[in-house]
Amino acid sequence: MIIKNTSIGSIGLGIMGGAFARHLLSDGFAVTGFDIDAGRRAALKKLGGTAAASIAAVGGRCAVLITSLPSIAAVNAAFFGKGGIVGANAVVTRSVPPGEHVGGIPARPLARRIDET
Repeated sequence: MIIKNTSIGSIGLGIMGGAFARHLLSDGFAVTGFDIDAGRRAALKKLGGTAAASIAAVGGRCAVLITSLPSIAAVNAAFFGKGGIVGANAVVTRSVPPGEHVGGIPARPLARRIDET
């Protein structure tokens, strides 16, 4: 069970992600969201949510994240791309091997990327 004052983040505010955000807002949850489409961010704000400037901003301020993205490529970009969720607010104090992703303060290994074949 999620407590009402839990901050909810929504990455992807299209048909599905926008519906998730709308229902959470109508049930009294605070929702912060991001979408690459500025119009979808504006729609979230109009509903009473907070539109974040980036994926990392959502990941850095929300305890729970919901993603609704259209492809594996979009998921990889959202989690592992520049400014993605995995590296949000990380402080890296050592060299990181290729393919390893770190997060947290201080940074610790979180995931190893497996290339698609």
